[in-house]
Amino acid sequence: MKEISQTVNPLDSRQVYAFVTLVETGSFAKTARHLSLTQSAISHSIRALESEIGCRLLVKMGKTVTATEAGEALFHHAQRGLMEFAAARDKLEKLKLWGTRRLRVGASSIINRKLLPDVLMELRRKYPRLIVAVKTVHSSRHAEQLQSGELDCVISEQHTQDPDLEFTPLFESLFQIIVPANHRWSDSQRLPIEELSGEPFILPEKLSPVRKLIDRYYWKEKRTLNGILEVENLETMREMVKAGLGISILPGWIVQDELRLGTLRSFAPGRRPLNLEWGFHNIRSRPPDLIQCDFRALCVTTVKEIFGTAN
Repeated sequence: MKEISQTVNPLDSRQVYAFVTLVETGSFAKTARHLSLTQSAISHSIRALESEIGCRLLVKMGKTVTATEAGEALFHHAQRGLMEFAAARDKLEKLKLWGTRRLRVGASSIINRKLLPDVLMELRRKYPRLIVAVKTVHSSRHAEQLQSGELDCVISEQHTQDPDLEFTPLFESLFQIIVPANHRWSDSQRLPIEELSGEPFILPEKLSPVRKLIDRYYWKEKRTLNGILEVENLETMREMVKAGLGISILPGWIVQDELRLGTLRSFAPGRRPLNLEWGFHNIRSRPPDLIQCDFRALCVTTVKEIFGTAN
């Protein structure tokens, strides 16, 4: 978290509000009426603010007041700051209401689209005043977002590198070799494993948990994949396979519709199964509260309904 400088005294918010209102109205009389103060009080606030900053902020031209160059600079920042304070006050007022709570969830785009709408609908029925924020996250950053307090929990593939993270499984995903319907292997009953190294592969980026899983699997199989493209998003990988750019290795639940329609074909990746658990990540020192536990339970139920076996 960025620290507030100890060498700079914060400006008085009431003086800043008076200044912004005065610039907007251009009149001491209008500002006084708007703020329910006397013109003398407004003048005193502006003089105190100018004294604190050390420069003139306003100049009077007849009955109209306009900002100096320094005043325009302050007005630009002060206006934004007051809007942020107003938004913060509004959020705090909502949080003070009986039963109002907050849940901040991070997930990949496909989890957000396939799983969360039904889950959040049920959660809102149970907690009608619940404020929910959903953020699309990348696996390389979710530990940082959890530790900073930006997110309460993340739904993603298992990520065990950080000892501060706790992982709770949600479903297990079986990975398969995915080829387009017009691929020469499409009519085969089994994967011609001896041809695997010569095929152009669309793979996840190198540092992702899925890519590490794939690399480890084929290292044990003593095979090397010919990666021609590295893609961050699993859905994008699926669409690239459909477009004929190459073949890939994807979880079955991501391509279940295409497999059913016959636009893609799948094969076992090798002699052994290749699977990865997906679930909830949270900070170990901040155990989930009641709402987060209910959210998890709804996710488990919805996974069974939407994904079936979740492979």
